[in-house]
Amino acid sequence: MINAAIVGLGYWGRQLVRAVHGRSHSIRFTTAVEQRVHEAVHFAQQHGLTLCEDYSQVLADPGITALVIAHTNSLHAGYAIRAAQAGKHVFVEKPMALTAANARETVEACRTANVVLAVGFNWRFHPALIELKRLVESEALGVILHVEGNYSGPSGYRPPPG
Repeated sequence: MINAAIVGLGYWGRQLVRAVHGRSHSIRFTTAVEQRVHEAVHFAQQHGLTLCEDYSQVLADPGITALVIAHTNSLHAGYAIRAAQAGKHVFVEKPMALTAANARETVEACRTANVVLAVGFNWRFHPALIELKRLVESEALGVILHVEGNYSGPSGYRPPPG
């Protein structure tokens, strides 16, 4: 069983906790790092989480083997690098970093520490996006000069069979 801490209990952090709480035999959240403790107390109690404001305490806890980072995007790389340096496995929500240099630094920190790094972006597994990637790579669409996209709701991702 992986004992993990969630970093950030905003909307998405709470969704991640709900997704595994009482459902997974592989991972459980034991701790939550949240600066706005007063806003998270009730949720933490409901899910048996120890609330912590100090990220350093979580990094020093030998009972926590992984960090799930769902905090402010600009802080993802810093949290992930510190987790790796503390020997913790890392699951970081997209974007992993705001610059390519910070992304490389994050990957290298995890490689050096020999910890697993995973990035949460489930759309890359959607059949429509896999097909689009295949079309681009096969050059069936010609030379791509510009791409513009719009996501306006989940209905387009759940078409009826056929």
